[in-house]
Amino acid sequence: MPTSTEYKLKLQPEGFYSIDPLPAPAELAEFYAKLYYQAPQSATYHTEYTQEEIEQRYLRARVTLHSIEAFTERRTNCEFLEVGCGEGFLLRTAHDSGYRVTGVDFSDVGLKRFNPSMAAHIETGNAFDILDRLIGEKRLFDICVLQNVLEHVIDPRALIRQL
Repeated sequence: MPTSTEYKLKLQPEGFYSIDPLPAPAELAEFYAKLYYQAPQSATYHTEYTQEEIEQRYLRARVTLHSIEAFTERRTNCEFLEVGCGEGFLLRTAHDSGYRVTGVDFSDVGLKRFNPSMAAHIETGNAFDILDRLIGEKRLFDICVLQNVLEHVIDPRALIRQL
């Protein structure tokens, strides 16, 4: 993988920036599966949170779910898909609110650390491959959520088309 000094920002026609060159899919998968939640810490996650930080993450999840519900009609047995479910705070909040949840992420390390009860609801691996399989199975979801995901995928346009 090229060093960070070899990457350049490239403006895309839709107005977002991507890096150039893009990493190979195998490099990206290895990074997220082996390093993303396993490294000591980053700006977006930690290996530990204070109780106040955990409460803040659940509050953010409840606000997100409230916002979704303000624009959707709540039905029984509502299927909820979260692509990039990370540490599982929103996934658990949706589950505890009665949604039938499915999470997708490259790694389950963060989720198992902070929301281990959601481990049975996550599918790990390449999101594109998992979504292809779900499409093949004719799985339908009432709600699909992506938060801080598009900037992590090689082809965000393809991911949106897939959803």
